[in-house]
Formats: sequence, C-alpha cells, structure tokens
Amino acid sequence: MNHEINTNRMTRTILLTSLFSLFFLTHIFSAEDIQVENKQEKENHHHQLATKIIGGMRLSDTDKSARLIVATVNYLDTLEKILKVRATKLQHLDRAYTAESAEKTALIVDAYEVARDAFLPLKKKYVSQLADGLVPYQVDRVKDGLTRDAFPNFEAMYFEMVPTLKPAERAHILCLLVEGRENAMTATDDEGQKQWWDKYRGIINNFIASQGYDFGKLSKAWDQANPDKEWAH
Repeated sequence: MNHEINTNRMTRTILLTSLFSLFFLTHIFSAEDIQVENKQEKENHHHQLATKIIGGMRLSDTDKSARLIVATVNYLDTLEKILKVRATKLQHLDRAYTAESAEKTALIVDAYEVARDAFLPLKKKYVSQLADGLVPYQVDRVKDGLTRDAFPNFEAMYFEMVPTLKPAERAHILCLLVEGRENAMTATDDEGQKQWWDKYRGIINNFIASQGYDFGKLSKAWDQANPDKEWAH
C-alpha cells in the first residue's frame, strides 16, 4: 500500500517536473524567437527606408546609390543598438531605485551621456559618407527622409501661419529647424523623433510670440484651415 502511494507520488512529481521543464523551455525559445523576429523586422525596415530615400533620388551612378543605401542601413542598425543599450540601462535603474534620488539622477545622466558619446561620432561618420557622394542639397534630402520630412513640413507650416515674418525671423526659424533635424536624426522611432520636434516647435512658437505676433490666434487659424495635416497636431 505504502509502496503504491510512494510510487504514485513519484510519478506525479516526475510528471509535474517534466511539464514545468517543457513550459520553461518553450517560453525561453518563444522569447528568443520573438527577439530574432523583431531584430529582423527592424533590419528590414531600415533597408526599406534607406532604399526608399536613396532610391527615390534616382542617382545616375547605381554603385554610388548601393553604397549609400548600405551606409544608411549600417547607421540606423548601429544607432538602434546604442539606443537599445541606453533603454536597457534606464529600465534597470527604474527597477533598482524605487524612489528618486541624486544617485539615480546621476546614473540616468550618465546613461544618456554614454549613448551620446557613441552616436554623435557615428552620425558624423555617416554624414561624411553622404557628403562624399552627394551635393549639400541631396544630403539635406536624405536627412529629411530619415526624419519623416518634418523639416520641410514645419518650414511650410510656419511660413504659411505667419506670412508677415521678417527675413531675419525666417532665417532664425530655419536655423532652429536645422538644429531640430540634426537631433531628430539620433532617434530611430517616431516617438523619439517627436520628442525632439516637440521641443523645437516649442522654442519656435515662443520665439514667434516674442516678436510681437499673436501666435495663439495665428496657430488656431492655421489648424482650422489644415485639419487633414495630422503631423502638425
């Protein structure tokens, strides 16, 4: 009797252990499969974006076009890795520190500085590669493509919104848009780029208001006249 009970217990234990092991291994492999799929999707997306931007320029030199596509994909892939490392560090800090502290703030700043020190030289090298094969206007168009054409869209928006801007005021807004585009190039996703553009739009909005224009009234009128331009809202 006792022997049968012990045997049944052992059988149940072995069965549960096997089921747990099977679940654990399946979970691990599924997570790894998802990571591989996500990586492949991002790499494919980067190649599609690079081909769309460079290919759309219809360069006569096909070898040059191919080199620039490769350079663009390499830039985006490497930038993605740098930003992912930063995001992982920030997640670890959130878990390690349940409350805000000077130490946590310092570590967050350090994570951003390490990432910046990695992607700024990367961006400089990439822009240099573009400049070796393209004229300045073409380089700008590649930058626009990488930043969802926000620069030309916002340029048109502000100059339509405030048509009486003086030449110096227009020049200042263009400088801010150029700076915004340079920073937006260091983000690979829509949310990251939006954060940069929201920052520079705020600066530009305040600048226009400081020059004596009723920016609230002008922006409201423009929004009402352009309800279909979702990127502006």
